[in-house]
Amino acid sequence: LSPLPSLMPSTSQSPSNPVKIEENTITFDDFEKGPGSYKTGPSDAKLIDPPGSEQHTPGGSTVISIRNRGDANEPDSKSSFYHKEDHDVSSYFDLHVQFYFLTPSDREYKRGQSFILEASSNSGVYWTELQRWTMGDDIFENDDQFCEGNAVIERSDIDFTENFRLRFRSNASNDKERLYIDDVRFYGYRQDKTSNPSLSPLPSLMPSTSQSPSNPVKIEENTITFDDFEKGPGSYKTGPSDAKLIDPPGSEQHTPGGSTVISIRNRGDANEPDSKSSFYHKEDHDVSSYFDLHVQFYFLTPSDREYKRGQSFILEASSNSGVYWTELQRWTMGDDIFENDDQFCEGNAVIERSDIDFTENFRLRFRSNASNDKERLYIDDVRFYGYRQDKTSNPSLSPLPSL
Repeated sequence: LSPLPSLMPSTSQSPSNPVKIEENTITFDDFEKGPGSYKTGPSDAKLIDPPGSEQHTPGGSTVISIRNRGDANEPDSKSSFYHKEDHDVSSYFDLHVQFYFLTPSDREYKRGQSFILEASSNSGVYWTELQRWTMGDDIFENDDQFCEGNAVIERSDIDFTENFRLRFRSNASNDKERLYIDDVRFYGYRQDKTSNPSLSPLPSLMPSTSQSPSNPVKIEENTITFDDFEKGPGSYKTGPSDAKLIDPPGSEQHTPGGSTVISIRNRGDANEPDSKSSFYHKEDHDVSSYFDLHVQFYFLTPSDREYKRGQSFILEASSNSGVYWTELQRWTMGDDIFENDDQFCEGNAVIERSDIDFTENFRLRFRSNASNDKERLYIDDVRFYGYRQDKTSNPSLSPLPSL
């Protein structure tokens, strides 16, 4: 199998008419004209127009408000809203949920209380928790601003069936605690059927030792690099002065990989190929065959050397061996980093083929945007992985071309 080329826009296909990938919105609801694709629980979920909400959400002023504790075992939990009809997601590689949320300061969640995104593959008979957002960890106290929420649903999380539904559920403790949710987009990536209609959809990625007679495509999760830094920088190279391996006191209690972390400080220059305030892949990695890429890691800015509010660290990637770098995501003190916490948090990023070319010369870089030597960031247990076609499942299928 030849590798996947870049997914840059193209109006032509190769003579073999290979597979193309499309992004498709399954449902989008801004709730201005009602609950749309969703049904609200019978008492503790309803449409409202909270004061000032029109200033916060692109979709308008109406939101869904949920309160009280939703029972996970109830198909139609009263403290929830959920898809009222099934959606066929059997042909998708992965699914995504994007939305805005706010818990107002006058009716705020208590610290430790959550709201939860769930899915059902059997029309709402049973629900699987996909992700939760918790006050003090993922929700900022006394903020009174809508924040963007995102979730990625992979085929290993739940069966992608013809009877798929989403549900948002509250885990608050009483009627005074409210959550507002607005502008919910449910979308995914799938094969563009116009490019090769003879190909069958992707099957469920549940463990199986057999394939169907048509021998359809199978997807595998593959770890490209994993580094816990216990025996050195591993796959990475550290900047010449402001990035180094250290053993900060107590770090062995926080990270599964052990006590050694990479510490970066000072301001890293995005225009420097080997920015001194960074660490980066020292070798190229061939990602041309992947549908999407993921980065998972732990991070901490210690309270005695904490970032100032508004300062960031940045994840970047290069498709040309580190000659040029593209910013993928940043984490900012006061928005994504919690002040005076002294606990390692998990960081996650999804890299899609529309973000950057997936080439044979791919590298990652973490870079600091702090302002002086006193401000430190610790990063540990960095896993870089992705999803690609299992080449043993159907070697006759041609690779994905440019979009």
